[in-house]
Amino acid sequence: MFEAALYKVDQPMAISFSHAAFRRKNADSVVLLLQTSGITGIGECAPRKYVTGETSDAVLHAAAQVDLSFIYNRIFAASAKQVVKTMFENGTANYLGLPQSNSLECLFELAILDFLAQSEQCSVARLVADALNLTTLLIEETEYTFTHVLNFETDAKQLSAELSEVKVIKIKADRELKKTLSIIEAVRYQSGPVPLIIIDANMSWSIETTIQHIKALSQYNINFFEEPINKRNFIELAKLQKDFGISIMLDESLCYFSDAEEAVKLCACDAFNIRISKCGGLLKSIKFIQFARKHKLQYQIGVQVAEVGPLIAAERQLALLFKDFFTIESGQHDRFFPDMVITPVPEIDRNNHTVLIKPVTGLGVSKTSLLSQYTFAGCIG
Repeated sequence: MFEAALYKVDQPMAISFSHAAFRRKNADSVVLLLQTSGITGIGECAPRKYVTGETSDAVLHAAAQVDLSFIYNRIFAASAKQVVKTMFENGTANYLGLPQSNSLECLFELAILDFLAQSEQCSVARLVADALNLTTLLIEETEYTFTHVLNFETDAKQLSAELSEVKVIKIKADRELKKTLSIIEAVRYQSGPVPLIIIDANMSWSIETTIQHIKALSQYNINFFEEPINKRNFIELAKLQKDFGISIMLDESLCYFSDAEEAVKLCACDAFNIRISKCGGLLKSIKFIQFARKHKLQYQIGVQVAEVGPLIAAERQLALLFKDFFTIESGQHDRFFPDMVITPVPEIDRNNHTVLIKPVTGLGVSKTSLLSQYTFAGCIG
């Protein structure tokens, strides 16, 4: 039988982070520990009400009702590879008897993948690759260039020449065109014409404001507009693409597989932002990536602001499974949190703008004593 513990991690951030949909000063994650036979699997979800409608309190309440004995029997009903294959094909929530919730599914799936991979003495990436017959797995120590993210509170005058080395820049845009222009002008002045630039409005612009921005920014070679208007307005997104020749990346509008199908049907986007928690776990994220590749869409591996550890490790395992994402977001945990609830801390090299992914067992992280300082939401079962 599993022993399980839930934590609500609302760790204060050393610096806040703002975008048009939310200003964040604290983490808002749920962490799950699943232990048996001397092995502890660790999982995390980062519920965001403005994305999937879920909250951490709702996830905690639902998790407390989960039948752990049923999950235990499912996990040990077959080999680790067969369990992963069945979760992928049938859905993790369906296989484990979980309520349908992207955050809850992600939380349990990551803990179980971590547990199973440790049991097999391999990485999560290796276990998943073998289970799903993926042939693209990178097994050596690997470096990826990450996206440099600027929020709309960035002081354009303080942007430094280090941007000259950055390959992908995401700008969290304001509703005010003047503010957006001041940042993009400074970025282009510092970085020149090379970087790929993403403007992310987090669903905050009206159609009129979007058109105003598109016209004003046309001279700056913007590669993607990410979620400029209200969520899942695929018809208008398709019209914006057709009328102005811009490229759209979906994020908040891409939480369920039906979203991907509808967006492609209506020709509403050119790229997906794949974030594990909002997509419902690592295995569903793989399905989104495979769908994007099938329909010749670009994709990035993204993060949610203020993830506290296991999700960061999971995103890096996902990156090992595929070679053709156009960028990966590193997160800013090194800036947000002086201490973390996991160890070792996933590395970020800000001098070279790269993340380093090393061979690990499981997700490659375990809890620290800091986790116990946050709300212990109880045991399950």
